[in-house]
Amino acid sequence: MKLSRKAQMSLEYIAKLVIILVVVSVVIGMIYSFRKDIMKQWDTIASPNLDEDIDTNAAFIEGPFNADDFAHFIELCWVETRDAEDERVCFVLKGIVANPGTAQNDINAILLADYPEIAASVDYMDVNFADDLFSINYEIDGNKIHIKS
Repeated sequence: MKLSRKAQMSLEYIAKLVIILVVVSVVIGMIYSFRKDIMKQWDTIASPNLDEDIDTNAAFIEGPFNADDFAHFIELCWVETRDAEDERVCFVLKGIVANPGTAQNDINAILLADYPEIAASVDYMDVNFADDLFSINYEIDGNKIHIKS
């Protein structure tokens, strides 16, 4: 039995459609099966760690932030770790910084005005305030507060 040209073309079209549906189903099934792994990788890409050994007890705070916020977090870190026996990460901050070009000078001005004893102990370790991920750490050697980006 010989099919007409139109009938043969419609059968080819249906066969191609079935193949495409099978491929789409397999891809969706794979995504569904591996969704936990995919989400874990996405979280790693979306929020990378500053250091592999970040203290899990550090407070993670999302913002936008300004110089007053940084000065407040530096002061809190200083007060909380003043008698600490080990180094630690006090805060991890994620968010944009208002006026990134002048942020370091603004923070220093606030610290000098409100907390002069702390101002001399703050070390900006190659911090780039245009970034959006920062850590505020306490270091025993030298009794310093480090800000890293």
